[in-house]
Amino acid sequence: MPGFFLFNSEARWRTLRYWHEHGSVSNSPSLTQRRKEQAKLEISRCAAELFVLRGENPVTAEGIARATGIGLRTFYRYFGRRKMR
Repeated sequence: MPGFFLFNSEARWRTLRYWHEHGSVSNSPSLTQRRKEQAKLEISRCAAELFVLRGENPVTAEGIARATGIGLRTFYRYFGRRKMR
């Protein structure tokens, strides 16, 4: 059986070399990246609706998180923290 492992090893190296030279088969984002972008888009849409509905009244991160149905920490995970002066 040593020939089997040698062939298997050679085929593996050829495959790795091909991927290294040509990149991955698909350049599309991963499922995790797509889900993050979808969540960020949903939060942004909800925030835009709040800005339109409230007009001049202030819209806070807490309000956006509450309206979206997520926690404040989750909101900041997607959008970071804004430094106050």
